[in-house]
Amino acid sequence: MNEYIPQLYIKIKGWNPPPAPSRTENQITNFEKDVIAAIQTHTCKRPKFFILTSSQLHTLTELKNTKDFIIQLSDKNLGPAILNFRNCIKQILQEHLLTTNYQKLSHDATLHRIESTKQQLRDAFNLHKDKLTQAEVNYFKRSFTGFHRNLVFYGMPKVHKSPVSFRRVVSCVNSFPLIFSTWLESDF
Repeated sequence: MNEYIPQLYIKIKGWNPPPAPSRTENQITNFEKDVIAAIQTHTCKRPKFFILTSSQLHTLTELKNTKDFIIQLSDKNLGPAILNFRNCIKQILQEHLLTTNYQKLSHDATLHRIESTKQQLRDAFNLHKDKLTQAEVNYFKRSFTGFHRNLVFYGMPKVHKSPVSFRRVVSCVNSFPLIFSTWLESDF
């Protein structure tokens, strides 16, 4: 039996469900048209109201477009922080990346490490796939074929500290290791 596990569902690329009966398809189409018409009819035509003055809005636009500052969320969900970009990078390097905890790798060594990690994870799956349900096997096989980005390191400013320091974060969003993290989280 091919059980369904919602947390592990990955759509098959290129597959779309067959159409419903004509009456149902027509009802869905008419409903979509009615919703679009209602939105267009009830959309407010008056100009947008800004709480900010024009000079405040101009300043925010300049900050957004400059390369001298970085605006990002702060640690402990304390809101946005505006930081000098160069000072921010320098401090993250000093606090985290240029310490004995990290080692700089060449481009080739980095690519090799990434591919080696992927292969070790694939090998672990192949070694133990007979212990998985068919739904789990399908999840892994479909996940392996998708696009995977590399892990991303960044720092979140701890604005509640003096002087400001950074909490290191390694984002795994859409990465190869996330496939296994998602499976572990759904299994337990």
